[in-house]
Amino acid sequence: MSFYFVFRHRHIPMAPTTSTQKIQLAIFNYTGMAPSQYYFTQRGRAVSLSDLSSVCLDVPIYIVKRTSAPTDRSGLAKTTVKETCCKCANQDLSGRQRRTTNE
Repeated sequence: MSFYFVFRHRHIPMAPTTSTQKIQLAIFNYTGMAPSQYYFTQRGRAVSLSDLSSVCLDVPIYIVKRTSAPTDRSGLAKTTVKETCCKCANQDLSGRQRRTTNE
């Protein structure tokens, strides 16, 4: 049984196997990604290699890199529009209005 894997429009050479561990190892050697960093699609739908009955042999299986939530450089979640537009943002801890935003 042989699968046809594609990553970034390139075929990943792989020996015929049905072992999930061997497939994951071959993908790691080719892409450098751990299994938690990608998922598989076939015909536009997510597929799992644990259920081989849902995978067609003659149709390519695409490896899609997972994306993470948007963060700033410090790794924190981005500020929402409400937080940046709130009139409280221009007040100090006692509730008084600041003269400039740098205070």
